[in-house]
Amino acid sequence: MKPSLGLLLALALVACQPTLPVPQVRASAKPQAAASATPGVPAADTHPPSLLARPVGDVQVLAGQLQVDATYVAANAGGRIISNDGASIISTNGSGIISNDGASIISTNGSGIISTNGSGAVGPGDVLFAKGGRVYAGGGNVVAEGPLAVRGQSGLGIISTNGSGIISTNGSGIISTNGSGYRLAAAPAPAPGRMLPAAGMRVGVMDLDTQALVPLGQDAAGRPVTAIYTDLAGRYQLYLPAGRKHNVVVVANVPDTRDLRQLYAGVSAAGATALDVDEDSSRATELLRATLVGRLYQIVSARTAEAAIAGISPSALPAGGSAIIATLQTFWRQAQAAGITADRPVCERQDFAQRSADRLLAHVDLASLISSQAYDKDFADPPEPAIKAITEVFGMMRAAGALLLAADPHHFEAGAYLEVTVPHDPVRRPTDVATFAEQAYLYETHVGTYPQMLNLISDLARYDADGQIFHNEPQRVARRLEAAGFSILFQLILSWASEIADNSFELPKPACQ
Repeated sequence: MKPSLGLLLALALVACQPTLPVPQVRASAKPQAAASATPGVPAADTHPPSLLARPVGDVQVLAGQLQVDATYVAANAGGRIISNDGASIISTNGSGIISNDGASIISTNGSGIISTNGSGAVGPGDVLFAKGGRVYAGGGNVVAEGPLAVRGQSGLGIISTNGSGIISTNGSGIISTNGSGYRLAAAPAPAPGRMLPAAGMRVGVMDLDTQALVPLGQDAAGRPVTAIYTDLAGRYQLYLPAGRKHNVVVVANVPDTRDLRQLYAGVSAAGATALDVDEDSSRATELLRATLVGRLYQIVSARTAEAAIAGISPSALPAGGSAIIATLQTFWRQAQAAGITADRPVCERQDFAQRSADRLLAHVDLASLISSQAYDKDFADPPEPAIKAITEVFGMMRAAGALLLAADPHHFEAGAYLEVTVPHDPVRRPTDVATFAEQAYLYETHVGTYPQMLNLISDLARYDADGQIFHNEPQRVARRLEAAGFSILFQLILSWASEIADNSFELPKPACQ
């Protein structure tokens, strides 16, 4: 039985922490099916995430923006849709995050206001809190009193009458004295499936080699920071150790959620300085990781080398297919020698497969993963980056899925598009249509076939009346998605062949609870 998408993703995200993917530890939040802490990995940071981290030593900046399905988050995480000078955003912590310029003043707990003061660091003197109609500095001094009282204070740089932002003490928003009339106001609910920048999201970085969270610097007290919050525009800036030579995964979540639909991830190539994460890139990242995990799980669950490659059709293999077969069977023998056999607990085999796949992904050249006819003989389009292709197709499915679900919310409950009726994640929101396609057609244990995937996309295209989403080419879109899945799987295995052949690939030690 193949591991579920949710478990595969959660295994990696919680392996180093007893909570969902990045920041604050809650001892009771550890899913029982997930792996325990990785041996040798330090305990996760127990301090709350920081608004910003101070860089320590030589660093490499990785910056980007996070966007989420605002309707779903608002309905399921207490998020609030607010307007930033006319542009809608979503506050994910339910407290009404505010800012005077999209970055420098953010309330992360419903009462405290933290200012970066232009210095890129958070210090005790920058923290303000409201109580009894007054605004206090971190040291307890009153800096503003009354509903709109303003008192300038040298050095604070947040409350001033010289043209900088003024904060209302009643939490209603922000009033500016410079004539801009800046304020945050309630905004209309967006259309289902529409992505908006997400403020107040927790963001961290996972090392694919170790599945540990990467240190992002220190807070004002000198404590290590492994997670930060996105600002009002959904932006984040991460300070990674300089000289990074392998790929990492940026992971994010709505604070304190256990809903796997509110986990987000994006894989960042070694040396990259920018990465945006959203619903579509998160699904593509899941597929990038899960397509190999599914195959490796099947291999270590086999009792013979021949059974390890069961289901692989020689006619479907690309040039170099014999190397693919040899690599998979050699991996099975090495796993057997390491004690990872079909008799081991399911969660141990799953964890071993996930860690092996992530270790491989840490070192592969992501730009080299290309969809082409060399890996799928039925693919007729010019070669294209495979991860980009998957991301774009998932975006099309999300957009059309919103239209289909609006017309028929129970469309997927009847088991349509499946070769056999099997459990799958319920389709509750537009992005889930892409998740359904992953589980049904793109994992190594298929429960559907290409014609059924084509039926799904063709039905989605019926709701794309003007052809703006699929451009009236559902068959081309379906083939593009399948070709990307095959191309990624085959290229990952081929890139692994020499390490497996000379026994230089370090097998991970699985953890299981």
